[in-house]
Amino acid sequence: MNNKSERITLILGGVSSGKSIYAENMITELHDRFENLYYFTPAEPPRDHEMIVKVEAHKARRPDWLKTVECGLEPVKHTSRIEEGCCILFDSIGTLLGTMMFSDLDKASDAAESELRDFITVCKERRIRLIMVTEEVGMTLVPMSTQGRQFQKTMGLLNQLAASLSDEVFLIAAGLPLKLK
Repeated sequence: MNNKSERITLILGGVSSGKSIYAENMITELHDRFENLYYFTPAEPPRDHEMIVKVEAHKARRPDWLKTVECGLEPVKHTSRIEEGCCILFDSIGTLLGTMMFSDLDKASDAAESELRDFITVCKERRIRLIMVTEEVGMTLVPMSTQGRQFQKTMGLLNQLAASLSDEVFLIAAGLPLKLK
């Protein structure tokens, strides 16, 4: 296992499970061990009122010392621009995939897998402490649409990939963490 300062952590859970809050608490506990801490978001600007409220709530919880990087579809490119040995909270893998699906549905699965694998690899190479948030979509209904099923299937594969490359994995349910790895 890596030194705790270079550890890769995956936090997964369903919608409103408390996964982002758990990740934010984790990075807060690391605040005194790192000079620079970053919040990477692949989100595009929200398109509806409900999402605007959700994004604003996330922003309001973030402390001033946590530098926000809107990395879009390219977390690897943005990671190469910051210093080695820092800490990144990436929220979330599902947002990355969803954004990619909006831009090119046919290539989204392969593009997301490649970008995620490269992102984790670059973080390991650059000794970056990485905390990733992701949506657990395998314990829900099967979506009725083709796009919904593609999203669910790809998320399952991305979560397996991220878990295999992580040093520790937590499942959050009802705000409670269960350590899986």
